[in-house]
Amino acid sequence: AVVDAPKVITLRFNEKVTPAFSGFELLMVEHNNMKVPVTTVVSKDGTTITGTPQGAFMAGSYKIKWHAASSDGHRMTGDVDFKVK
Repeated sequence: AVVDAPKVITLRFNEKVTPAFSGFELLMVEHNNMKVPVTTVVSKDGTTITGTPQGAFMAGSYKIKWHAASSDGHRMTGDVDFKVK
């Protein structure tokens, strides 16, 4: 997807995740996967992880690398790619 620079990034899950073992990194793909500082929080109901990037986005390609642990301890990972105008 091509989007305007997001102020907040929210990932929604269909089952509850464990806050201590869940979060995500934000990477700038075109700059050798340089990490973009982001503060993440798991919602009280455990179904969303919200991240607030610390700083301005530049136009280009980004990747969200997320990790989460379900309430039964099962670990999950994934990537979400997007471009900023």
